[in-house]
Amino acid sequence: MRVLIFMAAIVGISMGALGEYKPTLEQKRPQITKALQVTFEVDWPQNITPLSGGFSSGMYKIQIKEKPYVLRLSNPDRTLEDRKREVTCIKLAAQSGLAPAHLYDDVKDGVIIFEYIEKQLVSDQYRLERRHIDLANMLRTLHSGPKFPKFMSVFEVIRMVTKALEDSKPPIVDEVLKHIQKVEEVIQKHPLSAPCHNDLNSGNVLYDGKRLWFVDWEAAGQGDPDWDLATAANWFNLDAQQESAFLQTYFQQLPSELQRARFNMMKQASLAFYGIAPLVLAKMKGTDTAVPLPEQELPSLRELLEGLKTGRFQVDSLLFAHVFLHQVLQNAKNPEFEKHYKVLLDNVKK
Repeated sequence: MRVLIFMAAIVGISMGALGEYKPTLEQKRPQITKALQVTFEVDWPQNITPLSGGFSSGMYKIQIKEKPYVLRLSNPDRTLEDRKREVTCIKLAAQSGLAPAHLYDDVKDGVIIFEYIEKQLVSDQYRLERRHIDLANMLRTLHSGPKFPKFMSVFEVIRMVTKALEDSKPPIVDEVLKHIQKVEEVIQKHPLSAPCHNDLNSGNVLYDGKRLWFVDWEAAGQGDPDWDLATAANWFNLDAQQESAFLQTYFQQLPSELQRARFNMMKQASLAFYGIAPLVLAKMKGTDTAVPLPEQELPSLRELLEGLKTGRFQVDSLLFAHVFLHQVLQNAKNPEFEKHYKVLLDNVKK
């Protein structure tokens, strides 16, 4: 799932216009031809296949001289500064070996070309033994790399997404927001800043059979590194042992009590965002999103994420949203939450 509403709000797209958000090939034909002539000395691809993802962009797999690439077309309503931010982040991430190689961009034309990564199935052995370690190492590289352009805070994002729901919120959203306000207040007492991807859900991490790649940098910017860590831990279903190894690899030592507490607070914020955003998707499809779903009828978060991979569950569904939101409230009742909250309160620098 992409940071859809998040991006829509930034460029000022109204909810009514969201369905027409992506530019078409014909609308961008002159700009595409220019890009292909500069990059490959051809006028048009041999083949063009639409790709899923990129809410504020048209994404295509193109074939040039028998080799595949990705063509990305930015929506013309996005501000020039916003497009520049994305391209800057893509270039820096590619230079660090985290993103596919960047081949061409023109921010005014809204055209980007980069290497195509052929996604492969993840083996059980890699998923259980190695993926979380590779994720941690990649995030350590990202967060210690060159500074990214400034972007919104994660809590501003949550407020923007919630605003898009207007009066269509189920009761649980206000319960979650009350809890997240408490999280935000304590997180702000321990500010961190680093170059971040900001949307590391499982769809934005590709495995090519040998290694992982981070893709879809629309939301990237200077941000809170614990948001990336928390989002990856949530979406990749890390168990306690994997999460411990993930954090130890990232920090290159056992995380301190303060580091562990801050990470767990941000896991709550990440769950809240990915619980509210699907409600907006569902609303766009005409679903009555104000309807509550009984907790006893919901699968666990782990079951949901496993079902997402098989197609049993869909991101733009009330069920998906409510599982994430109920998980926030379940975690809030856990004594561990108050323990971590107290650690952050007691360690505020005077």
